Amino acid sequence: MMMSKFDLEFIKKELPGLIRTSDEIKGAIITALSSVIPTRQQMDDRFFDLKKDMDERFFDLKKNMDERFEKIDQRFFDLQKNMNERFEKIDQRFEKVDQRFEKVDQRFLELKDELNKRFEQQDLLLKMIKLDITRMESKEGHAVETLIREILKTTLKLENIDPDKIDSITLLDKDGIVFYPGYNSDIDILIQNGDTILIELKASTGSQDIAHFLQNAKLYELLYQKIPTQLILASIRIKSETIRLAESKGIKVIWGEISAY
Repeated sequence: MMMSKFDLEFIKKELPGLIRTSDEIKGAIITALSSVIPTRQQMDDRFFDLKKDMDERFFDLKKNMDERFEKIDQRFFDLQKNMNERFEKIDQRFEKVDQRFEKVDQRFLELKDELNKRFEQQDLLLKMIKLDITRMESKEGHAVETLIREILKTTLKLENIDPDKIDSITLLDKDGIVFYPGYNSDIDILIQNGDTILIELKASTGSQDIAHFLQNAKLYELLYQKIPTQLILASIRIKSETIRLAESKGIKVIWGEISAY
């Protein structure tokens, strides 16, 4: 049934008062609205159902998350275990390497000690040889010069000097013009291609030997009225500083080995 605009305006105006004064009308309205608006019980039931559904979904979500985290924890555990095992193997390998280095270090120490002992023995031997040569030079000068000439024979030939043509002469400073009166000294001489070469043969040479050689050359010049073409020092052993000193004085040096002492 269609209601007129007047009827609607009347109901809206009078309805609030009727609801307050008439229980019958109030009941009719509640009955009419019950099919549209749920009751409190219905709302409680719907809220309970909704809460139950939410709890179940949250429980399922939590369970799923727990399972996933358990799997992640297991993977981390397995990874950590695997890494620990690998690091243990690496540590074992490093321990073996350390042991090998310790053995190498020990071997080097033993080798160093052995070399030191052998060097000490060599030093002692060289000192003994040096002492023997010094004794030979002082007592058997001519024999020593012959031996030196033989030792340096190949080296002398490389310098275009024929050892077999070297002669030995004695210089006598009768009036002491260079040394002292009556002083005599032997010197080797080589006459080759018109050149006069004075040669000093030594087992070992020091700075004092350079000075003595120069004095011998000066005495030769004064006695024979002849300037030597060249001065040559041939030494089995000689220091590098002695070589520099000799060369600075115009002496050509031929040596067997450079000596440290």
